[in-house]
Amino acid sequence: MALKNNTWKLNQWYDQSVAGNVSYTGAVGALWGWGQNENGGLGLNSRTDYSSPIQVSSNTTWNFPPSGGGFTAETSVFTKTDGTLWSWGYNYRGMLGQNSPGNTHLSSPTQIPGTTWSTAAMSRTSIMAVKTDGTLWVWGNNTAGALGLNQATSVNYSSPVQVPGTTWDRVTNNNTTSYAFKTDGTLWGWGAGNYGNFGINSRTSYSSPVQIPGNWAHLAGGSSESKMLATKTDGTLWAWGNGYYGGLGNNTSYPSGFMFSSPVQVGTSTDWDISSDYKISNSDSSSAAIKTDGTLWSWGYNNHGILGQNNQTSYSSPVQVPGTNWNTVSACYSRYFMATKTDGTLWNWGSDGPWMGGAYFGNADTGPGNIRRSSPIQVPGSWGNVLATRRNVFAQTLL
Repeated sequence: MALKNNTWKLNQWYDQSVAGNVSYTGAVGALWGWGQNENGGLGLNSRTDYSSPIQVSSNTTWNFPPSGGGFTAETSVFTKTDGTLWSWGYNYRGMLGQNSPGNTHLSSPTQIPGTTWSTAAMSRTSIMAVKTDGTLWVWGNNTAGALGLNQATSVNYSSPVQVPGTTWDRVTNNNTTSYAFKTDGTLWGWGAGNYGNFGINSRTSYSSPVQIPGNWAHLAGGSSESKMLATKTDGTLWAWGNGYYGGLGNNTSYPSGFMFSSPVQVGTSTDWDISSDYKISNSDSSSAAIKTDGTLWSWGYNNHGILGQNNQTSYSSPVQVPGTNWNTVSACYSRYFMATKTDGTLWNWGSDGPWMGGAYFGNADTGPGNIRRSSPIQVPGSWGNVLATRRNVFAQTLL
């Protein structure tokens, strides 16, 4: 059960005492979801939307995917600790990896063949997954060479196909651009490059992996198809791509800071947390990152209150989100952020969009839609990991 937390002075109607005393019980690691479920993206064998967390599976062996999942079109892919890989939801151009064409949607988790899968990442149109032998596999939509198969034409795949190489380690992707780390720590990218997506001083698209120079620790693609955010091993933070509304955090904004095709440093700090993927998060025009002292910082576009500053002012440099002991952060599509604290509390802010009636927030708020919160509000329960996507949210219980 989450404990009541009186850190925030909220200007919304939501009663924090409710959030602090509602319990979502279950074993540590049980998977829960909420939000839009039109195509079965919550894996509940239904197509009903939920505005409060509902348990997807009591199974405690789910591995949480890398943080870059915020652009997904209601398709879910998770690995388990036994090496199996499971998918459900929207099957756009074969994204579910079930050797079936699009429009064959699945509302319950279904296994993708194989028992040696290590990690997977989902985008809006394609999936990437790494096996324990270091091989990298891709499937779905191949627009702009997003699958890295050296194919100039847009050939789609409904079953996994291998990207050359045997030393792949971690993956992340967004809409039509993909990225992967190798076991030697090098970072590689491919797909659409029209915004300078690869940070190599070029706006060229690539259908095969190209190396992004630097000693990188973690990279956030997520719900942004036009800008990237990454930490280096020295604790510095860098961004490149589309700089609308100060989204790159380098104290410039449109038009002078419109686009950078090489990495630019976010501030001068060297204490950004590099311990996991979920310490940085990247939405379409705004970003957030956690420092080693547990403080959370945000910047960029803020018309939905997504920066958590109790206003709708955009910022071109990082500003601190009130509070301490932040643990993870996940963004969705320039609409909202979800973040956990080390005490297991889960918080969100921003907008749920005009069609959801509060479902993204997970607070049983079923209002008329287009609900905006410019300060963090608590989601009931005690949580470990959280992943915000374009249509729904997944979280794991922490007791």
